[in-house]
Amino acid sequence: MELRLIRQHRSAEEEHNLHVVLDTDAPFIHIGDFSPGPWFGFDGIVTLALTETTLYVSRRSSFSDGFTKKQAIPVAELESVTFERMAQKIAVRGRVKVRGSRPRLFSSKYQEAEDLLRHLQSITDAQ
Repeated sequence: MELRLIRQHRSAEEEHNLHVVLDTDAPFIHIGDFSPGPWFGFDGIVTLALTETTLYVSRRSSFSDGFTKKQAIPVAELESVTFERMAQKIAVRGRVKVRGSRPRLFSSKYQEAEDLLRHLQSITDAQ
C-alpha cells in the first residue's frame, strides 16, 4: 500500500470566509493548512494563502474561534522556499525564508500544502 498526503477539499464558503478574514478580493492561487507544532493541529493551524502578489499567513489557535494573527508578505520579499516529504511520505515539511527575518518552518499532512510550497519554491528559484 502506497502512503500519500491527504487531499483537502475546501468549500466555496470556507474560501469566501478566508477572503473576508484576510481582507482581500484577489483570487487565491493556492491555499494550504500547516501546523506550527509537532502534531497537526496541536498548537493551532497556520493557513498560507497565495495570490498573484502576496502570501497571506493566518493563524488559528486551538483554544479560540477564528483567526488570531494575520500577516501579508509580498511575494517579492520571499528569499527561499524548500520542502521535503517526511514520516513515510505522509507529511511534508517546508521552510520559508523572508528577506530580513528568520526562516519559518511549516508541516502538513495535506497535498495542497505541498502544492503551495512547490509553487513558492518555483517563484523563489526564478528570482
